[in-house]
Amino acid sequence: MTNAPAPINALTDEAWHEVVKRSLTERAFEGVELPGFPPAEVQERFVGASYERALDEAFNFYTAIKRAVAEHGGGLGDDSRVLDFGVGWGRILRYFLKDVPETGLYGLDAMPLAIDLCKQIGCPGSLVHGAQLPPSVFAADSFDVVYAYSVFSHLSERAQLAWVEELGRVLRPGGLLVVTSRSDYFLSYVEQLDGRREQLAGHEEQLLATFPDLPQVRARYEAGEFVFVPYATGGGGGGLDEELYGEAFVPRAYAERVWGERLAFRGFTDDPAQLPQSVIVLQKQ
Repeated sequence: MTNAPAPINALTDEAWHEVVKRSLTERAFEGVELPGFPPAEVQERFVGASYERALDEAFNFYTAIKRAVAEHGGGLGDDSRVLDFGVGWGRILRYFLKDVPETGLYGLDAMPLAIDLCKQIGCPGSLVHGAQLPPSVFAADSFDVVYAYSVFSHLSERAQLAWVEELGRVLRPGGLLVVTSRSDYFLSYVEQLDGRREQLAGHEEQLLATFPDLPQVRARYEAGEFVFVPYATGGGGGGLDEELYGEAFVPRAYAERVWGERLAFRGFTDDPAQLPQSVIVLQKQ
């Protein structure tokens, strides 16, 4: 794929979303071949959903990023550079084909399988396999936007702080870091599982076993503390280090107090009607 042609650039975000969803069965649009999709079970292993449901969630995050850029960054264009940190199978990065030339799109992931998948299905941009901890291969002041969906919701505090520093380094002055985290919505879901413990099996049973002290987790989160709970079964899959990977909660007070020492805190949104995770926006000054 080359730079997006005028028919794509001219679409509204909502119309573009419909085009991306149609690419599930019709990959060609106005002479441009759009990225494909891995099998449903692979999509779900990465993001907990597949096909239209996975794309609807990706689009909601894409529009959240666009709102943050419009409010704090001014806009995206031919000279913009965007990095998807934790690109997975590229479900979000493909949306930025409407806003940024493919030469300005980048995907980074610590799982080799993710990068292989992206290349196999024709995901746009430069795709890079990276380590679980910094540094990355990117030069300082490289990107206008760096985003991460459901990455900081799984990283330990040590890993999170290291990556906030590193992603701040690769942002251009004025650039935005937009990430998501586990929040009250997910904690309420786990508490609901606890209420029907006898009926659980499989993933839900394993998830509940990860939280041996739910009241303490809620108390710490509501007090504005960072909370990290390693997985009870060990490891995050895909060869990820179990000491770095689990369930992580970043409350607004913590993001503002701790992350705000590294990058300017610009916002915290927790709206389950739009996304099942909170959205945190930071800016390099």
